[in-house]
Amino acid sequence: MASPKGSFGYIDFLDSEMVALGTSGSSRSFKIHKGLLGAKCRLLHKAIEGQFKEGQPQLYVCQQTSEGTLVRFIEWAYKGDYPDGVEEHEIDPLLSYAELYAFSDVYGVSDLKKLTYEKLTGSLHALGKPQDLKMQIVVITMLEIVANRLPSDDTLVNWLAKYTAWCIDHLRGNEYFDNLCNASPSFCLKVMNAVNPAPKAPWTPERRGTTSRLSPNSIFEDDY
Repeated sequence: MASPKGSFGYIDFLDSEMVALGTSGSSRSFKIHKGLLGAKCRLLHKAIEGQFKEGQPQLYVCQQTSEGTLVRFIEWAYKGDYPDGVEEHEIDPLLSYAELYAFSDVYGVSDLKKLTYEKLTGSLHALGKPQDLKMQIVVITMLEIVANRLPSDDTLVNWLAKYTAWCIDHLRGNEYFDNLCNASPSFCLKVMNAVNPAPKAPWTPERRGTTSRLSPNSIFEDDY
């Protein structure tokens, strides 16, 4: 017996075969019911169908995707939600959200994209302005993922440009932020459009202070 019209339940896919998703950076793969994949992500389902050969395992390798992102996508497909991604080998849920949002955009998973948008923006709302250097680098790294891998007119890109303008005093003077501006001028233009005018004219005397700068290093791992 199938699920009621307009809904999709376990009975609709548990009898389908298993297919596997992998990443270009790992030899491991993760299995999902083919019927469920077709219901949640038609692009990945079509990709597996297009390269299927009799007698060979049905595997699709996703580019620019981490294992953690794939696992969260599969868990969301089955449960409708996913964990924040804070594990021993991971850094911060903001980076996990950014990676999963980019994945959802590439493969057209609109429901997952909407959920991840809410999680990411909600986390930044709770965070406010990043106060310490480590959190500032997390935020800038998250901005790099979004600015470099999403269309410039994406809703999250526009939201993050306003957020960046709001906390610009906590991000500027950091070499990570300088690198972001050099690599993503279109995003930084959006930020400039949201920044308020300077409170003083350039000829107004002011007390000059020193701004500490942080050079890029290998504080963070790549598996988000």
